[in-house]
Order: sequence, then structure tokens, then C-alpha cells
Amino acid sequence: MACTNKNNFLTACNGQPEKICIQVKRVFDASISQSTQEGATLTVDFETGTPTSFVSAESNGDATVTSLIVTPQPESCNSRVQYTVNVPIGVTALDATGATIVGTANLSLSQDILLRVPQGAVIPAEIQVTAKIISTAGTLVGTTLTLDYCVTLITRVVADVDVLIQSLGYPNLPLSQPYTEDVCDGLFRQPLYPR
Repeated sequence: MACTNKNNFLTACNGQPEKICIQVKRVFDASISQSTQEGATLTVDFETGTPTSFVSAESNGDATVTSLIVTPQPESCNSRVQYTVNVPIGVTALDATGATIVGTANLSLSQDILLRVPQGAVIPAEIQVTAKIISTAGTLVGTTLTLDYCVTLITRVVADVDVLIQSLGYPNLPLSQPYTEDVCDGLFRQPLYPR
């Protein structure tokens, strides 16, 4: 049972700080890799229109991990993590009239990195990847796109866990400030006399 003391902190009735069990996604390890790649060839699916010139390509961060192999390294707390990540990309192009048309493509990337991956648990750790790809340099011939792109891959080792933390109580929330648009506000803030 929790009691509240004079400082509004939650305490157990024995005077000790209260502990709370929360459910979180714990990140055991993470890494980022950034690179520039040239000459990638993709097939773009344009739902409508016939593209004539490439404008840009960009991903929204979504990525699907496949072909995952985790190999613990001897005499190390790290594991070798090998995977392929499939990244959906939105492609913007122009047609012969100069109208913007959009399409989609998929880009596959391979990674071979070292991360700390906990072993031997009832709730296993998993590998999650966030991928951001941006390109403004490319050529489009029909539905075949050849592009140079910048890529950022963030790889995380995560697991859903229950964590016991010490509580400092509930926050004191400030009062909301109502929005007002006063045409005289700028005038009223000016000094009365020059400075």
C-alpha cells in the first residue's frame, strides 16, 4: 500500500520510497551505421502515369529484418549479428507533362556487425532495425531506377521486460495557458519611452 508524505512523494507505509513495476521495451545494445551508396538499381511500381524524370526517393524508417543469424563470440559478451533488411521506399518522379507521380520500390541491405545479445532467457531478445534512405540523384528509364543514396541504419537489441523502479511520486502539472490572439499585444509590450 502506498502513502503520501508531506513532499507529495509516494512512500510505502513503512516510510521507504515506493517501488513500481513497469513494463518496457529494454534496449540491451544499439549501433548506427551511415554510408553513401552509388549505382543501386531498383524496379519502381508506379500506380498511374508514365515517369520520364526522377525527382527523389525516401524511406519512412520502416524496415523488415530477414535472414537473421546471431552467433555468440567465444570469450566475449558480444555476438556477431548478420541480417538482411528490406526497406520500402517512396519514389517521386515527373511525367512528360511535368505532373508529379509517385511509386514504390524495395531496397535490400545486408549488415554484419557485433552487438551484445543476451542469451538463454524465457523472453528472448530480438533485433529491430530502423532504416532511413534519402536520394536526389538518380536516373529513371521506364520503371528501372538507378540511384545514389544516403542510408542510416539503427540496429537495436530489445526485449519486453518488467522493471522495478523507485517512484518519486506524481508530477505537479502546470496550469494550461489559454491561447489568445490580441491585436494590441505587440503595442502593449513596447516600452512607454525610448531606451
